[in-house]
Amino acid sequence: MERSVKIVKNEMSIAVKAAKAGGKVLLAYFKDQNYLRRAREDPSLQTIVDLASEEAIRGIIQAAFPDHTIESEESGMLCVRGSEYQWLIDALDGAENFFLGIPYFSISVALCEDHDKPQIALIYQPVTEELYGYSRYLVEFGGETPQRMKSQGGSESGSAMESRVAWYHCMQEKQPVRYRAEYNLWEVFGYQEVQQILLDHGTFSSEKKPSGGLPLGLGMSDPPRHCQLGRLVSQALTPGRLGELRPRLVRFIDEILEAAIGKKRMNILSELAYPLPVRVMGELLGVPPTDRQRFEGWSYQLYRQMLGVSELKKDEIVGYMSELVNERKSKLGEDLVSALLVAEDDGVRLTDEEIISVCLELMMAGNMSVTILLSSVLARLCRQPKLYQALRQDPSLIGGAIEETLRYDMSTINVWRTARHDTVLQGQEIKAGQYIVCWTEAANFDERYFADALRFDMRRSPNPHVSFGHGIHACLGAALARLEARVALERMVAHCPAMGLDLEKPVQLMEDLARFSLIQALEIAVNDQLGHG
Repeated sequence: MERSVKIVKNEMSIAVKAAKAGGKVLLAYFKDQNYLRRAREDPSLQTIVDLASEEAIRGIIQAAFPDHTIESEESGMLCVRGSEYQWLIDALDGAENFFLGIPYFSISVALCEDHDKPQIALIYQPVTEELYGYSRYLVEFGGETPQRMKSQGGSESGSAMESRVAWYHCMQEKQPVRYRAEYNLWEVFGYQEVQQILLDHGTFSSEKKPSGGLPLGLGMSDPPRHCQLGRLVSQALTPGRLGELRPRLVRFIDEILEAAIGKKRMNILSELAYPLPVRVMGELLGVPPTDRQRFEGWSYQLYRQMLGVSELKKDEIVGYMSELVNERKSKLGEDLVSALLVAEDDGVRLTDEEIISVCLELMMAGNMSVTILLSSVLARLCRQPKLYQALRQDPSLIGGAIEETLRYDMSTINVWRTARHDTVLQGQEIKAGQYIVCWTEAANFDERYFADALRFDMRRSPNPHVSFGHGIHACLGAALARLEARVALERMVAHCPAMGLDLEKPVQLMEDLARFSLIQALEIAVNDQLGHG
């Protein structure tokens, strides 16, 4: 072993101590309703708790390891010249939940060697006192994926998912629709109620200002504008156009898999889940292959922009798309941009701004949805090889595997709506202008519609999850994401008799994006026997 177990255990112990110290700070502010109210009114006050938690965490780490560099989200980097080791701190992950008084937020602490070699990592949830730890050296942490650690009380807590679902079931039974007076908003937990709100756009509005100055698109507009936009887009983004992509998808994926089989391993993210949707989107929009890398970066930035966790240099991407639209005006092609230009509804056509908006939504929804969906389903199949073998024996289950992954792993925790006028829901009077928080993840685990909801079941039918939304605001990239995931799995089971996690390469996770644990690196070993399909 490159480093002694004693050293790594000490580092893990310090990381746990630091995370719990930060957790105490978070809980103190979380219980202060006056601070939460003021911070919601004045977002500039929100950094106070972040900085206070960071200070507590950094203080403990710095005292124990004065020769280590420490980098944190709010305070930046405390550099130590010549240091081989770097601590990475996110002192408040889940800030939106925190300031809404929702008890689901966490602290992340990691130690890397030479910036790119993870040594230890942990996630701590202060409210439930859950700890998830990873180490490439310590056997008790499995060496490949975060494992639950002992809580302060000495017993092992249930998983974060189990804890959330237990709370959802409690709310669905006792308060399926409840008013939060301190925030003047409503929360909805039941599947039927969530579905009703998502469908009733006449009562519950999703209209909001465009993010970061980007054009207002389908996802952020309401009827009648939304309906006309939808009709125009549907003329261009037809099932036939998506079907035409299938042969190219098969070719792209087979090239990737044959290369992986040749070297007997593959990084699912960097070799498949990232480049595949970017290449497909480039084909769909008619973008030159030389711009695929820029498109990959833009799609990720668009997703972060939508979540409000970073600012996008919007002029660059909007400018690029404007040039593309102008090129197609002078010479139409067979691509989606050309089809959007000629689409017409009762004499009305899409404006240049609207075409750019549709393309940007597809880049975000199409690219990132596929990346997260593919990485999620393949990670599960690697960890549960019996599921993969079941797909090989019966490929008709592939659709079910995709839908169950969407239900189980791909739902955002909640979406927001605003009441257009006074209304009644489950006997509760909701006033015009009040916010409604629809707990879509809770809806996906409602036992009245999903029996034994905590069980991952590829044969679950029907599976009417709301992970891609519902009604007129369903995800624009849903059909494309399903197609790419289906073809990828079809080719995987045809080419690879077996696959599994490469135990020599740890799974690396990026920051939580709308609850999704976006995997940054997932190395798998593939069987060297090439199947036929």
